[in-house]
Amino acid sequence: MKKMTGFSLVEMMSCCALLMLVACIALPDFGPLLQNNRNSQYTNQMLAVLHYARGAAVFERKIVTICPGTTHCSQSNLWQEQLLVFDDHNRNGTLDDEERLLQALPLEEGTTWHWSRQAPYLQFEPDGTTRALNGTLTLCEKNRPQKQIVISLAGRTRTQSPSAVAPCT
Repeated sequence: MKKMTGFSLVEMMSCCALLMLVACIALPDFGPLLQNNRNSQYTNQMLAVLHYARGAAVFERKIVTICPGTTHCSQSNLWQEQLLVFDDHNRNGTLDDEERLLQALPLEEGTTWHWSRQAPYLQFEPDGTTRALNGTLTLCEKNRPQKQIVISLAGRTRTQSPSAVAPCT
């Protein structure tokens, strides 16, 4: 006669109870982890836009501008929905009909960036500098700062945790 192998109902119920206990302990820690991953994704997306615009300015030896908007630049310091990257021949910070649109880059839904400068755009010179438009982009969620990207006069970027008084409106 063959010996029967397997789990009894009591053993299986004990394993399920143990798994549920471990899941209940670990589950609350996933919320902040997911939020940090989302913030990293949004920050990397913005860094890619900044690097693309700076690289296009250097390689094409032209002034390249980044501004928020769908077809034309909006005059808001809150960057959301979409960013426009274009050759800005007349250096006015707006996408005119005769200027070439390099890319229209949609931002993730619900993502808002606050640009710290008075001008609602960022320009890169042909040498990669920022035309005295250095500043800080602050990632905001529900009007609370999450992450910041600091852009130097030289056009270089770095990320940092936001201060408690970082603007989001």
